[in-house]
Amino acid sequence: MPLPVECFVSARASYPPIAEGHPVPIGYVQDHNRVGYSRDIGRSSLFAGYCYYVFGDTFCKNRQGDFVGITSNTLAIIPNTADPLETHYLDIKPDGIVQPFIPLNEAETLLELGGVRVVLWAFGGIVETVPEVGWIWYQKTVIYPNHHHHYHGVGIARISPGATPLEPPTAFRLESIIFGPDEPRIGTFSSLVHEDFVYLWGDYQRKIILARVEKHQPTSRDAYRYWNGEAYVTDWRDAIPVMRDIQQGCFFRSSLFGSERPFVFVGCTKFADSMVMMGAEACLEGPWSLSPLFRADGINQPNHYRYCMYGHPWAFDDENGELLVTYSESWPGGVVGAKVKLMMDQDQVNRLVAPWCEDAHNLDPSCDAYIRLEGRFVAPGFAAPPGTLPLCLRVEVSMSSKGVN
Repeated sequence: MPLPVECFVSARASYPPIAEGHPVPIGYVQDHNRVGYSRDIGRSSLFAGYCYYVFGDTFCKNRQGDFVGITSNTLAIIPNTADPLETHYLDIKPDGIVQPFIPLNEAETLLELGGVRVVLWAFGGIVETVPEVGWIWYQKTVIYPNHHHHYHGVGIARISPGATPLEPPTAFRLESIIFGPDEPRIGTFSSLVHEDFVYLWGDYQRKIILARVEKHQPTSRDAYRYWNGEAYVTDWRDAIPVMRDIQQGCFFRSSLFGSERPFVFVGCTKFADSMVMMGAEACLEGPWSLSPLFRADGINQPNHYRYCMYGHPWAFDDENGELLVTYSESWPGGVVGAKVKLMMDQDQVNRLVAPWCEDAHNLDPSCDAYIRLEGRFVAPGFAAPPGTLPLCLRVEVSMSSKGVN
């Protein structure tokens, strides 16, 4: 009978995910002008051929380092993705104020002149539905001098690229709110384009629900549908939570865990514990099961909790289980980057396969039967050590036409 004459393993990161050692910070996400902005969020997106970070509250400084004001949302380009912590603001006023990515309208500008602060926070990133047409969902909140916060709801803005790479993309806001203050914050948690739809996650009463809308209809409220556990339905009140007690995070496609789990989530809980959570599933609807990956360390603010945790699959080599994770320090900190190296199935496979396939050319002819499980080959009597899942292994074996004499 034919025997394997070449045996190799095409492995992916182990699942549930395990970090090799404790990931340590590799630095702050910094602007090339080295002003040293305190800012948070740091959600990255690919749009019109370039990579950008969207930040939240940005404490602006002039070149002398003096504080000059706060901008509630800013956008910076990443000129070289091989240097993922280096950013470049493309629109700074002479006095040092970084211009907002999502601008205030005239009425909001007048409110701010009266001592009221209008904030537009975008945690969910930019999605590109067709080439050079993007969308972003944001939360609008008005903060009064007595620190009272009045949440208005979710808005949406259309994104158009600048004429050149040195000109920032432009956000054009819809005039009206698309989800009201008593409705889920759809799209402001995370967003992702997959096939013909934009998938949008939003927080509602400590639960994350999932919605989707056809790519050409993001501005039509009536076109949104909500996952109820079996199908997408018209009423968000029928939606079921796909996650609970998660504060921030992002969903993205990745080959980290192979084709069986192409959708990955990285985020943090609502418990202010600085823990990076991670999960991966076969479909966006889940069900999602998250595992703690590591506790995020601060740099200049080590005694405060970290939040706004995001994965950035464009930064490092996911084929080797590498992932850039960023998170925010409390003020006056910034956005910190950490390089995570995940334990690979290759390491487990080498240990598991060795007893029966250390040398594919000297296999015991008595081992004449192999079991095929969903495209994987295992030997008779194969037993995984405690804590490992053999069906997570992707083992590819070349077969020879030679028989055994």
